[in-house]
Amino acid sequence: MEHTNIINKRPSIEGKPLESGAIGAIARPLNVLERLWNMEWLRKVAILVFIVASWEMYARHINNPLMFPTFIDMSKAFWTSMTKGHLLAMSFNSFSTLTKSFFLAVVLALPITILATLTRFGHDLLELKSSILSVTPAIALLPISLLWFGISEAAVIFVVTNAVLWPFAQNMLQGFKSTPAAIRMVGANYGLSGLRYAFLVLIPASMGFIISGLRTGFTLSWRTLVAVEIVLGAVQNVEGLGAFLNNSKNNLDIPEVFAGIVVISIIGLLVENLVFRPLEKCTIKKWGMSN
Repeated sequence: MEHTNIINKRPSIEGKPLESGAIGAIARPLNVLERLWNMEWLRKVAILVFIVASWEMYARHINNPLMFPTFIDMSKAFWTSMTKGHLLAMSFNSFSTLTKSFFLAVVLALPITILATLTRFGHDLLELKSSILSVTPAIALLPISLLWFGISEAAVIFVVTNAVLWPFAQNMLQGFKSTPAAIRMVGANYGLSGLRYAFLVLIPASMGFIISGLRTGFTLSWRTLVAVEIVLGAVQNVEGLGAFLNNSKNNLDIPEVFAGIVVISIIGLLVENLVFRPLEKCTIKKWGMSN
């Protein structure tokens, strides 16, 4: 009997059970470095510092300002061009032309996409145009644009608008096609049809595709605009960032060339963080359409 009691005794371990994390790992307090690294803005700043430091070291290593200036020389050229030169005015001119072209493309894409959704002819027309122009670089339309509009802002707007219009319309059409059947049935039960059906059902349900198309369209339009301005800047004085790059290159002012490239990148980052991210946050994330 005593033997049985001895066998049934179990050693007891006192203590509170450890809490588990979301994936079963033992939770533990994060140290200072881990908390800092979890901050997205701080990680990006660290990456930016690393890029700048690598730039400066590489430029000093090759020691050839005509090929690759130091970050310090580029910064001086950036400040001088912004305060005493024409870089700020040319940046404004380029962004103004971009805004006009982008707005025109979106306005034209909306009825084209609605027509493609509601009619077979419109659908086939959009599919055919998108297939043809998707393999044609937008800048290839520049000679025709110059023939029709001359060397003017209208010629640039025509080329840039075509760079945005068809990809954006195709993306919007894909969003309309991907609208769940349940949402379509709700719209039909309310008696919606035609334009009311498109504006009240299809467009809100396709907001994720629309914002993605706007992002893609902005990228294409910004690249096309700078390329067109570089080409036109070689033959005539055009007030834009592309022409600024071309003129600086002709003057062998390479720090200014890099300063112009930095401005182009900064404008792109500002539009992404001040326009598209807040727009995404106020729509598809707020409506639970994205994580």
